[in-house]
Amino acid sequence: GSTNGMTQIYLRGENFVDGMSCRFGDVGTVNATWIDDLTIACISPPSMTFAIVQIQVGHPSLLLHPTSNGQISIFVYEPEALLDSVFPRFIAVSPRSTAITMVGSNFAARDEL
Repeated sequence: GSTNGMTQIYLRGENFVDGMSCRFGDVGTVNATWIDDLTIACISPPSMTFAIVQIQVGHPSLLLHPTSNGQISIFVYEPEALLDSVFPRFIAVSPRSTAITMVGSNFAARDEL
């Protein structure tokens, strides 16, 4: 997810109840949205830097613990991709392929932006 935060994640496990929270490593803790006994949703808090963090879930009356039967869930913070320019600016729609060059920063090694 973005270092800006605001990435919604869904966690699957057991015995989830209303009022739980998600802790994103040392980055921060947010309130979870209870969906059902097996699913909660959390929105990631912002992070100052790239980070790989463990996600833990908890309830005010319980200690935080790893999710899903003791398995560790992780979340990766990455800076948002910034697009500076695209060339060519205009292309004709045709059955032929057209190469497009995008210039910017923080591009990840993925098939799509």
